[in-house]
Amino acid sequence: MKRIVYLTFNDAPTGIYFGQVTDVCRFWREMLAADVRLIAFVSIRGFFETRKRIRQADPTARVVPMFPKTKHWKKNTFLLRFLLNRIQPETIVARGPFATGLALKFQEKYKVCFDGRGAYTAELNEYDVVPDETIKREIANIENEAVLKSNFRLAVSTKLVNYWREKFQYAANNHVVIPCTINAHAFDQLLPEAKRNALRAAMGWAADDVVIVYSGSVAGWQNLNELDHWFYELLQAQPHFKLLLLTREIPDTLKLKTLTQQVQHRWLAPDEVGETLQTCDYGWLVREATVTNQVASPVKFAEYLASGLPVLVSENLGDYPDFVRSHDAGRIVCEAKTLATLQPLTHATRIQMHQLAQTHFTKPAFVNEYRTLLACTSH
Repeated sequence: MKRIVYLTFNDAPTGIYFGQVTDVCRFWREMLAADVRLIAFVSIRGFFETRKRIRQADPTARVVPMFPKTKHWKKNTFLLRFLLNRIQPETIVARGPFATGLALKFQEKYKVCFDGRGAYTAELNEYDVVPDETIKREIANIENEAVLKSNFRLAVSTKLVNYWREKFQYAANNHVVIPCTINAHAFDQLLPEAKRNALRAAMGWAADDVVIVYSGSVAGWQNLNELDHWFYELLQAQPHFKLLLLTREIPDTLKLKTLTQQVQHRWLAPDEVGETLQTCDYGWLVREATVTNQVASPVKFAEYLASGLPVLVSENLGDYPDFVRSHDAGRIVCEAKTLATLQPLTHATRIQMHQLAQTHFTKPAFVNEYRTLLACTSH
């Protein structure tokens, strides 16, 4: 049985982590008969709670405190060597450039796969996600080595591979493309039509209302400050249009907050989000045309589809515009007036969107790509 270490560095145990890390480890064990050991270097702040949450999802995980501050990432080499000597894997699949940088220090002994989730150099400079000048100076070299020196690569979009080719002159084809997928069993079934209609009525929406939902964080790349541009005049002109914002907070400057009859803002527990999404008609995934977004694969796209919602997506958002066009899975949003023709969804359309998600955005849909990854990193 092939033994793999999945290595993460400074990742918080969020829903994204569980979907992209612990869920993947489980899938490899169950579907590919791989012996996967998760090693998670996490912040010493809140360490015990973080370790508890990760081990609840993966009881075999080794969760260890990282050396304080990301700029000292290389100082975690000694502890990683100790753990690897105990586990003795064939392969290290490393999530992100820092984990990959650590893994590459042991490349003479283990094969290394770079699990690339985005354009890290661009993200740090476009959105200041790590306000540390040392890291900003070093990130291009760290990412360059992760791309060029790894034995194999996993990219979340073909646009990310193109970014590697242009930015780092990556010329090989030792990679697979696997977009962000929905968590196992998280969106297995749609609600019965009667229950969905009852929940929708409880939200204060009529059957012929058009409800657009945004679900996500307030991170800079989400572009929430632009919501007024897209919706303020539209909502005033179209009283049957409604907007639901499922996020912890919204910008204080938004004029939309004054349209209390049409705009709702809620923050829900993770297990409440799925049903609430199904009461809506369209998922909102419009972002500005930065490099970060041009190579991205937001899991929210898959979650909207799995909830039965067509997706309103911007032109330059990873591979999703091409998918929307080829599968009639939503609409490419270029200007606000194109939203005015949206209609309430039929139950048949909801079923169609849900089936698209099950076919194209679940882990079993990419079992061949995962097999290729594991085969290409075998000794």
